[in-house]
Amino acid sequence: MTLNEELKMLMAEYNLSQETVSEYTGYSIEMVKAWCSNPGPENKRYREMKPRAMKTLRLVMREKKIA
Repeated sequence: MTLNEELKMLMAEYNLSQETVSEYTGYSIEMVKAWCSNPGPENKRYREMKPRAMKTLRLVMREKKIA
């Protein structure tokens, strides 16, 4: 499972919005949208989530007792 897939699962499981993920990770809303987009050769928006962004998200969620 990729980090992008894990992100989508976490967002669904904990009802996290893209705005919330942006706030928690410190990345722009545009970057979060790129992480949530579908990969493919025609999708120029898609970006792979960085491991440090996922680590930050997990830490913040644990700190806020979301996960």
